[in-house]
Amino acid sequence: MKYHLRITCIIIYLVSWFEGLASQDTVFIHESISKEKIDQYVCYLEDPSKSFTLSDVINKKFNRQARMPFNVGFTGSDYWFELNIKNVSSQNQYLLLELANPSLNKIQVYAIHDNGQIDTSRLLGDQMPFKQRSIWAPTFFCTLDIRDHEYQKIILVISNDNKQLHVPFVLWDFNHYQDHARVQSYRWGSLIGFIILFLFAAGIVCIVSKSRLLFYYFLYTFSFSIYLLALKGIGFQLLWPTNTLFQSYALEICKYATGFFFIPFIVSFFNTRTNFPLWHKVLEIMLGSFIIVSILRIIYVYTHLISPSMIMIITQITSIGLILGDMVIWWIAFTSYRNSSKWENLWVLLVCSMFFITLVFMVALHLGWIPGWNWVENLLVIGYLVEVIVLSTVLAFRYYKLYRVNYQLAVDLGQAKEAAIHNFLDGQNEERKRLSEQLHDSISLTLANIKMRLSHVRSVVPEPAVREIITPLIEDLGNASKEIRNISHSLSPLILKRGTIETALEDLSQRTQWAYPDLKIYWQPIFTGISNSNIPDHLSQNLYYIASELINNATKHAQASEIYIFYVKTDHEIELKIKDDGIGYDLKEKIKGLGLDHIRQRVKLLNGFFDIDRLERGMLHKVKFLY
Repeated sequence: MKYHLRITCIIIYLVSWFEGLASQDTVFIHESISKEKIDQYVCYLEDPSKSFTLSDVINKKFNRQARMPFNVGFTGSDYWFELNIKNVSSQNQYLLLELANPSLNKIQVYAIHDNGQIDTSRLLGDQMPFKQRSIWAPTFFCTLDIRDHEYQKIILVISNDNKQLHVPFVLWDFNHYQDHARVQSYRWGSLIGFIILFLFAAGIVCIVSKSRLLFYYFLYTFSFSIYLLALKGIGFQLLWPTNTLFQSYALEICKYATGFFFIPFIVSFFNTRTNFPLWHKVLEIMLGSFIIVSILRIIYVYTHLISPSMIMIITQITSIGLILGDMVIWWIAFTSYRNSSKWENLWVLLVCSMFFITLVFMVALHLGWIPGWNWVENLLVIGYLVEVIVLSTVLAFRYYKLYRVNYQLAVDLGQAKEAAIHNFLDGQNEERKRLSEQLHDSISLTLANIKMRLSHVRSVVPEPAVREIITPLIEDLGNASKEIRNISHSLSPLILKRGTIETALEDLSQRTQWAYPDLKIYWQPIFTGISNSNIPDHLSQNLYYIASELINNATKHAQASEIYIFYVKTDHEIELKIKDDGIGYDLKEKIKGLGLDHIRQRVKLLNGFFDIDRLERGMLHKVKFLY
């Protein structure tokens, strides 16, 4: 059988060789070859039954290609290809035949020499592990060793299992391809590095921002990235070299995932639920369709419940649906720009327009309407890079504007809050002043008048019994008048009107010393910096009230023998520290009567800092304000 097959091959190829010279169907190899597209020299033969053998096809007539590069779209047939090569140089040629499509399932190559010898290469395709290839590259290569003046016929068969089939044929000089592969590896490496860096940064931004829009954008770009890596065969080469099942179906699954996540992104970006309610319903239907098709695709991959012909029809319908869906998205972007004239809507419209054109070419390529041009898929890679840069810039600027608006709102709210606090404190101070004046001008004078009258009564009444009754009343009235003066002074200290907070605190320490002779009080002011700016009145008054409250706690509750009052003033900061050596209190317990909660609230209203430290003996209270 082999003998007859060789004789047949020799006869056929001798005839074919002479015919090739006449019709120029033969690739003539000269010494200067580097890279040559040879689609015009390749003929094909369809095998719908997938039953042809090499013996069968040798005796059959191959057809000329109507489209170059070869493209039949979705098909369930096997395809045989024939290529005649003649080495007209005076030296042996070591060549590479490239099938420039990473998504070919099974490839078998036969090389028939002019002496009838048949060489069979190892089985290629993405159904076999990546390391099985003789040349490690995203596309498929078979080696051709052609002696000087030798004629070879190359026959190969491709089975693509009811998927889209297009095959650009390229002939390389081996050494020239090595140089090209190094440059190409730098390009793909840069693309992968960009994708990894972008996805890493986008993931962090999504986690930090917790934005639904950015989350959908991240999932969309992630799916798109995996789709591109599978489309160009880079994923099979670098990421999943042994997972043939994933490489075979990653294109379809990631394609559906890309569309699935792009729709919610568009819905969130343009707020279609409110602005485009009718088109929003259409997008929801598309979203449901993506879910159904993805489930059918997964069922087809892992079970035998769906036939290959059925999944091929579904894929073709989905491809048409992608164009219709992208038309809807383009119309939404166009209408948004027309209604708002925002520059960000214009950029999104331009991106959608670019992708609509690219998608039309991609669908036409997959359906076999145009030749199998590789630049269509490269155009998709360029579109991906442009889209990532443009949309990321648009989203960054949108969130920057949102940040600026929120920042300005926060500033305005802060200013309003500060003004409200100042008004509240000013009103409180005015009320304190009014109460102080009423105590001083009304009650204090009334008590003084009553005391004067009782003193006059005591001086004119001779009865000792009456004098014994009146004398304690006069002393009580004197003590009450003194207490009222102290309260009036605390509510609105006159010294703050005449002097500064420093003189008021010094006066407070002196008066406390006079009131408690056995208690030692140390006043220690510290001034640093060169500024002699005055402290705002509302800050001075509240600092004085806080100091009065803390000193009052130390004298009445702490049983202290020493109190230190530290006052530190710098160019833009004042700090008050009051330390005592009393019995102290537990910071975890809420002590009634000390007024600490009131002090905390007052300090918080003034955007200050209040801290309490439990010392080995006594307490240390610290208050700090910026002005």
